[in-house]
Amino acid sequence: MGYSYGSLTGPKMCFNAAKSWQLGWYDLREETISVQGTRAYVGTLSSIVDDPSQPGSPILIKMDTSSGDDYYMTFNSRTGFNSGTQEGGDNVLIVAAAGEGLSYARSYLQSKLSAGGVYTKENFDGSGQNLTVTVNSIDASNKIADVSVYIGACPTPTLTPVPPTLAPVSPTFVPTSAPVAPTLAPVQPTSAPV
Repeated sequence: MGYSYGSLTGPKMCFNAAKSWQLGWYDLREETISVQGTRAYVGTLSSIVDDPSQPGSPILIKMDTSSGDDYYMTFNSRTGFNSGTQEGGDNVLIVAAAGEGLSYARSYLQSKLSAGGVYTKENFDGSGQNLTVTVNSIDASNKIADVSVYIGACPTPTLTPVPPTLAPVSPTFVPTSAPVAPTLAPVQPTSAPV
């Protein structure tokens, strides 16, 4: 499935996102973005070292095309069984590969994104619209990245205005004391009158 090192003990590292998709290890925690289907994902991208059998946010995101290369994304957390990763540790990696992720195809690293990084593929799948991937933040200690992936315009959340709530005011039936006038302190003149 690709290049390997001569040592049996390391370095400890995972397959890239395209090869991981092909192996099907993360089937329960995958997301697909395409022109014809779901056009956006905004949220958490879990690390490649997360347990795929446990519920949670996606570990792999495929940006699917109708022909040619597809794009695959993962958070390449440098920990656990991926602690020896040689490239793009604690970055979001985007890899391109043909074959729909189902058969042999060479894969090519497209981008290594740290927090604030943006990747754009113009005219994605011939749609006339761009594919944009933004890494909003990375939390390496919790092994997550916050990402926005979309085709076309960035989706804007629909906010529903919430009317203000007023605390109930209970009327008082007993008179309150009258306002008190402030007490003025004597002031010493600063100079002789003119």
